[in-house]
Amino acid sequence: MAQLPGSAFLKGRDRLVRISETGNARATPDDHGDGDPNGTYTIPGSAYSGTKFIKGLTSAEYTPSPTSQEFFLMGDDGFRDSVGTTMSGELACTAFFIQELDSTSKKASQAIDDALVMIMKSENDPDRELFVEVLTYLGKTGSNHLYNTRAFNACITGVSESAASDGIIEYSWTFQSRGQIFVGQLSVATTKLDVYATV
Repeated sequence: MAQLPGSAFLKGRDRLVRISETGNARATPDDHGDGDPNGTYTIPGSAYSGTKFIKGLTSAEYTPSPTSQEFFLMGDDGFRDSVGTTMSGELACTAFFIQELDSTSKKASQAIDDALVMIMKSENDPDRELFVEVLTYLGKTGSNHLYNTRAFNACITGVSESAASDGIIEYSWTFQSRGQIFVGQLSVATTKLDVYATV
């Protein structure tokens, strides 16, 4: 019999994605877990500005993409072996194509959402990178809220738009990592992160 309470499961709605401008530099967290997801994660102190949460997000699927080289050794009875050579990650996202919200009234303006604008600029420039943080809410410890974090510099690939006549326009793309992938736990004091707020 399963003995897992409902509170043990992480839900899709507990995942947030935020992106930052890097100014054509590579952002590096001030602290990270060195591969340990339980290590401490602290946001970058430089090459990290204009941070926005992606609103209207309906899916965000992270996939690590290791590369290995196969080899065979003489005298090894023909068994195949391999050695890892590189590591990368991809975050495939789909969001509704939405307008920016007024910061005070929360009503739609006549402009495209700021986060989508950042992505669209990168879609047209392969050298323009964003710093991506994938944040999954883990719960509260004391007065602090904890988030499992994966973060990396990324370019934009695989862009597509779907616009059914009886539906809402959807915008899909993939963040392709460049350089190191950082992991750890982000601790946020007092209140949970708000997808409608700017860091």
